[in-house]
Amino acid sequence: MQAKQTSVGGASCRTPRNQLWSVLAFCFLTGGLPLWAEEEAAAVLTRSLQPSSQSIPLISYQTSTGKMVWGWMKLKCESPTETESGVGSPFAIDSAVNDATSDLFLAQLWISAVVSGSYWQQPWLGVKWTVEAMPEGSDASSSGAALGVALIATASGVDYPVDTVIIGRLHPDGSLGAVDRIAERLQMAATSGAKRVIIPHLQRFENSAQKGRRDVDLLAKKLGLECVSAVDLAEATELALHRKLPVSPVGELMPKYSLEISTELDGKCRSLIALLTEGSKSWPRTEGQLKALSIPERHLWKNVFALYDLGMEAYRGGRLYASYRLLRQTQGYLAGLAEVRAVGDKFDFKSFDDRGRMVRQQLAARLMKPAVDANELQSALLVAEEADWLYGQTASVIGAQIMARQAFAPRSEATAEQKRLAQVLLISSVASAEQHLKDADFLIDNAALLIPKEGVSAYDRAGLWLPHLRMGQLGAAEYFIAGLQSRSPDFGDKLLFDVRLGNFESVLQGYRAAWEIERQEIAIQEQAKELKPTEIGFFPGDGYSTPKAPAPVIPMRQLSETAQSLAWVNDYIELAILDEKYRRLGVAFETNLMGWRIEDRAALQNLLQVAELNARRGIAQARSIGMDTTILALIYESASTLRTSEDSGMLLEGVRQYWRCALLGNLSWQLGALPRAMGEPMIDTGRASSPERLTPTPSPVHLSPMAVTVNVPAPVLLAPAANQ
Repeated sequence: MQAKQTSVGGASCRTPRNQLWSVLAFCFLTGGLPLWAEEEAAAVLTRSLQPSSQSIPLISYQTSTGKMVWGWMKLKCESPTETESGVGSPFAIDSAVNDATSDLFLAQLWISAVVSGSYWQQPWLGVKWTVEAMPEGSDASSSGAALGVALIATASGVDYPVDTVIIGRLHPDGSLGAVDRIAERLQMAATSGAKRVIIPHLQRFENSAQKGRRDVDLLAKKLGLECVSAVDLAEATELALHRKLPVSPVGELMPKYSLEISTELDGKCRSLIALLTEGSKSWPRTEGQLKALSIPERHLWKNVFALYDLGMEAYRGGRLYASYRLLRQTQGYLAGLAEVRAVGDKFDFKSFDDRGRMVRQQLAARLMKPAVDANELQSALLVAEEADWLYGQTASVIGAQIMARQAFAPRSEATAEQKRLAQVLLISSVASAEQHLKDADFLIDNAALLIPKEGVSAYDRAGLWLPHLRMGQLGAAEYFIAGLQSRSPDFGDKLLFDVRLGNFESVLQGYRAAWEIERQEIAIQEQAKELKPTEIGFFPGDGYSTPKAPAPVIPMRQLSETAQSLAWVNDYIELAILDEKYRRLGVAFETNLMGWRIEDRAALQNLLQVAELNARRGIAQARSIGMDTTILALIYESASTLRTSEDSGMLLEGVRQYWRCALLGNLSWQLGALPRAMGEPMIDTGRASSPERLTPTPSPVHLSPMAVTVNVPAPVLLAPAANQ
């Protein structure tokens, strides 16, 4: 039976949760449950053991024609029997379709499978999927939510309503993300005979430069469509299928860590506070003092103030890990500013470029086969958090190098202000990274406190998942680059001033290198079987093509497959944040600060609100398989502290950390979950219980895709003169 309709924020929604008070009132008056409540209570989605196949309607934008298209994906599911659902059983997604976009489509389907398994609360052990048909030229990223619901519906043997279209991307935490051209998508749905559309709750209103602010729900009604909104994949599934998912555990209201870790962090915070407080007396806090500085230095000082003030506030509030991270960043910025003053007008680009290359090698060395990596989930979580620390430093250096190489290239047309900015950023980023290397490594040094003696096995699933996770990363990158290119007139050469975006290309080069190695290995294996060599994956596009004389791949770190899988989370979410920043949140470049400002702060706050809840879900999922969730609690604390900032950049970083927490917990659970009874929900006891587990299975160490150091030619954005 369908849930009753309510209205939320101007958009009509159908949600069974809103009927709670009606049920309670009925029970109080009659002493029992109403019939419809009993029916819905029984209608919980569970795995079907029977093969199932059905067609799902999708609406996509074809870049080749510039038009919306309506098409059908035909999906087949073959579930294993109870005896076949072994501990190490992988799941597979194959395609009977081979065209230019099929591999991109499968890459998105894998990402949707990762997220939908989390809400389904049953890992896809042993399930075999086959895509028997797909829309031609499908933009799968805008159908991420529809694909997730399709997987759940087909696996449970429930008919997907053919008159219902789900529109929306999938964020890494499972929330629904906005899409481009939603008005055109609604028009296509109405024209093609759809009666009902489910849209992201965040996109109930659309801002258009031509038509201003529009109510999407009202627009849908004019087209004869029933429009309902969903916050996340769970709500979209229940709205589309009129069935319930198992109740998700939400975990502790405030995730915590042990007294021993608190004591260790408190000592480090006290040392940093004593050092920084003494120096803060001479900081240029007044507007008059700041005006005497160059614009880049002024920008760096404002970052110092924001980080220091928030770090001190976090310390007073007992958020010690967040305080430690913020104060360490403050110390790094101060080291950079000191170096800028020391260099003065005697800047030598080659000298600092060489220092930058050296410091990047030293940062990479910290993850060169770390001793703590035991190819199991507990140590892999610590490695993923360590990699995130190091990524921030590496990204700043690489991004600054890319900018400086263009600004100081022969015959460059960079302005004096742009050259000054490139100079200051290169000097400060190198000095900041060098300062970071001088300090003791908190995570590695305290591994005994952070990693339990008894590990949690991934049952060799990581090695099976890793190639597909890499494909998902490259597929998402292809969609992001295409979207960024479509908006290039809005940004022009200003994209150069985002150092993390500058580092993005080198990250993709690493994934492309790993993909190439994997393709060669599989071809060799096929040749050994005297079969025709086959290619795996897909061609990731011109943005990733190798040079005519490619440089040799140099391994800079070696990680186990389990650690690589969790480190992939960092890279995937970095890409998702860049996509959100440049394509969804309405960024504007502030010339006076040479930096970016996020204009749609309301949307940013909405992202934070949903991401916080999903982060706690991720922690609860990891705990349900017996994991110690200390590392996730540290990440959650950092995100919650950043959420209190007034700076839009810090708020976006808060979203990134919440998303990391959610996806790290989700992926850990999927890699380490044991088979259980059909439909049995996860149980979060509030503590890390230790169920009966198998001994972790050792597997050979593979090169990490992030291990590749590539000198990436920077895109020409500063318009160098001809014949450069």
